[in-house]
Amino acid sequence: MAILGSGSGGNAVFLEAAGTRVLVDAGFSCRELEARLAALGVDPAELDAVLLSHEHSDHARGVERFARRFGCAVAATPSTLDCLGLRPGGGLRVRPFENGGSFRLGKWRVVGVPVPHDAADPAAFRMETPEGSVGYALDLGHAPQAVCRLLAGCRAIIVESNHDLTMLEEGPYPRELKQRLRGPRGHLSNGEAAAFISEVATRETRSLVLAHLSRTNNRADLAMLEAHRALGRLSSEIRMTVAEQGPGAHWIEA
Repeated sequence: MAILGSGSGGNAVFLEAAGTRVLVDAGFSCRELEARLAALGVDPAELDAVLLSHEHSDHARGVERFARRFGCAVAATPSTLDCLGLRPGGGLRVRPFENGGSFRLGKWRVVGVPVPHDAADPAAFRMETPEGSVGYALDLGHAPQAVCRLLAGCRAIIVESNHDLTMLEEGPYPRELKQRLRGPRGHLSNGEAAAFISEVATRETRSLVLAHLSRTNNRADLAMLEAHRALGRLSSEIRMTVAEQGPGAHWIEA
């Protein structure tokens, strides 16, 4: 897998396993997605699908043009597809799925569950492949038990660690935005992400990616410190990476 970029400026993750290639979220322009994939040596025309967590622009900005240009399907909940105005036709293939159920992508089994966020029908994913499972949970105000059960024991886990509470409180954002970010349908703080990680990481987990860090209200060292503390003895067995917003993606073997 490779994180093409993560943060309020755009989110996208490339995953490849058992001959299936998927982009999870497409929060950059089509041109930027193409460039970031090319830097990894990936031909966009070989992608099978774009899997969308929800409709916000930092997760779906380039999806329609990218999918039309390269012929890959767009997999999302009906509400997400409706919010984006995505319907089959004109070279666009859509793959609706019900949140709370499972569906197949190539040799993968993908399970989605609802997450608490201010979007139409946002989802977290568990992607079960013959080479291991990958969990993906970005943009959630808290982690319900259903999401914890979904990601428990995944070989690789991608989870948001959006803000440091002290930096957010003392930072420049207006009060209303601060309340949204730390609210039950906003984003996970470092401490909340760490508590979530402590519930889902097991000895089966090999890779952990801390994603969607705020440039204004967080630092990589603070997010990693909280996660290391939460993992305890497991921290020495799990490769931890902090996703960056800019280009320069590199491969992460799960």
